[in-house]
Amino acid sequence: MEFMKIREKSKLLKGLTYLDKRSTLNEADKKLLTNLEKGFEGESSFDKMLKEQREAEIIVLNDLLLMNRGVSFQIDSLIISSDTIYINEIKNYKGSYILNSDDFTTLKGTDIPNPKIQLVKIKRNVAALLQDWNSNYKIEANVIFVHPNFTLYQAQVDDPFIFPSQIGKFLAEMSDDSNQLTKQQYYLANKFLRLHQEDVPYQKQMPRYQYQSLKKGLSCIECDTFNLEIKRQYCTCRNCLKKYTVKDVILNSIEEFNFLFPSIPLTTNIVYEWCGEVGHIVRIRSILKQNFTSVGATNGTYYH
Repeated sequence: MEFMKIREKSKLLKGLTYLDKRSTLNEADKKLLTNLEKGFEGESSFDKMLKEQREAEIIVLNDLLLMNRGVSFQIDSLIISSDTIYINEIKNYKGSYILNSDDFTTLKGTDIPNPKIQLVKIKRNVAALLQDWNSNYKIEANVIFVHPNFTLYQAQVDDPFIFPSQIGKFLAEMSDDSNQLTKQQYYLANKFLRLHQEDVPYQKQMPRYQYQSLKKGLSCIECDTFNLEIKRQYCTCRNCLKKYTVKDVILNSIEEFNFLFPSIPLTTNIVYEWCGEVGHIVRIRSILKQNFTSVGATNGTYYH
């Protein structure tokens, strides 16, 4: 098994997480953040189960954003075996749902898009790509429901759904059915990777924010709270009890700043202020010199 494209948090998820920590999101943005978190959690759960098939002769490509004939589409998990391409749409739905012809409905009557319809479109686009590449592979496409507390009523036997209790068997059979990989499969995987596009501009989906209005300070890398007990070289989170070096916490804070404000020069004073004026400014300057490239001299020095 080889993960040729690992799963990472989307830039939108990262940005909303940073803003949620340092400001108060409105209801719509908070709901979007919650949905993104649940989605990433579900996809990561599937990855963990997949990794248990250690001896599987497969190539895994996660979070592909592809385009075919002007139409863009995203694949949560694409797996290449010796003769089959598996397209997996991962859903982390919790609770009971009813399957209708065009949508899912919760028992409370809330409609959500039917992932089966989305899956059909993705499969059609992948098939078109393979045809353009003269690649003769079978395609198996499934919606995989990973949450253990998920129930779907009125599903049919031939629906492309893998339920939580079926995931283990599905992965084991996929592993058993794949023969040894050759250069041909790696060549195909690289073609998908070359076609992959970066995230759509996430800034358009981010709420407006300003530097002055965001909370300043150092936060826990694990749980994002600002409840740190800081000593000389180390700090401990009073909330989750994780222990870090002060340097690592400062670097984590710098990463957030660079993400949220890429156009603001990274200077010693701005980092010192962003970190809540915690720690000596000399230490901030030392960390910047050790981990970034300096530009300019004296008062005009900044880092990148």
